[in-house]
Amino acid sequence: MRNVTLPGDDPGGDAGFWVSRRHGRRERAVLAAGAYDGEVLAVLANAFRTFDRGNDERAPDGGARSTLRVYRVGVKRWVAFAEAEGVDLLSAEPDDVVAWVRELERGEDGEGGFVPATVASYLAGVRWLYVGFRRLGACTVDPVRDVRVRPDRRAVWDRREVYLPQEAGRLIDVAVAGGELSLALAVSLGMDAGLRASEIVSVTFGDFNLDSRMLRVSQAKGGRPRESALLSRAVERYSALLPVPDRTQRVYPYSTAWLRLEVARLCGAANVPYRGVHGLRHAHAMDLAQRGIPLQTLASQLGHSTVRSTQVYVKLNDAAQIHRLLDEESDSDGAD
Repeated sequence: MRNVTLPGDDPGGDAGFWVSRRHGRRERAVLAAGAYDGEVLAVLANAFRTFDRGNDERAPDGGARSTLRVYRVGVKRWVAFAEAEGVDLLSAEPDDVVAWVRELERGEDGEGGFVPATVASYLAGVRWLYVGFRRLGACTVDPVRDVRVRPDRRAVWDRREVYLPQEAGRLIDVAVAGGELSLALAVSLGMDAGLRASEIVSVTFGDFNLDSRMLRVSQAKGGRPRESALLSRAVERYSALLPVPDRTQRVYPYSTAWLRLEVARLCGAANVPYRGVHGLRHAHAMDLAQRGIPLQTLASQLGHSTVRSTQVYVKLNDAAQIHRLLDEESDSDGAD
């Protein structure tokens, strides 16, 4: 980032400033672009992604915190690339963005870069940066419009990090043995109820109904509350682990970022490969698919608005069964 003189009371780090009608927004955006100030420009992009309600290019919803964090990284990476390559941010061309995307895909050393889904998320953050620029009148270009990420050629089952049931059980056992009951419950909420990380950290003790084996997910993705059925093994765990505190208290009273760090640490202690917090949810979906749960019921359990996302798990389960049969056939051949 180039050294520039900023106002004594710089508002650039305040998301509300960018979507207000305060004077000086255009000038501040131009200044930040000229200085390659990735921090301020990331705030600008996420502000328009979260709050903008313009008629033409508006954010459909506020955006999950995890999504905004990824957008922030994407904007900062683009700004750093542009500075290194001498690209003027306010007159960037599609070829400039394509060059950046290809670098992300292959990696700086050519030894492999980010997966397509991550590159697409970074690109989406940059798209909102230029929405902000245009709405502020800082530029008229749209260098992201026709840029496409190369498709993911991996098989669908290779895109899903899934814990085995015994691995998730080991994580819970190690957490309980270490006296980390809230972490044990958080892991169980992912494995036994299929919750996302953002949903896990919002669950309170009052959301459990062990008699009916149901869990209320009041702060679900997309603002659509739902009820998730609890597996019998989960009810046994919760009955043993749940204290009787203030029912409004959160089960895991920390952030999603901290949850990811804690699960990664727990995996190391349990000698289990770290597959992310979302891998617990994938494991739950796979478990239900293997039990033959109907697609629509599985979609409801996971909080999917359509069955298109849920079909991935059915295909994943089919592939797993094929692999298992091939492995058994190979073992029998070897026995002969």
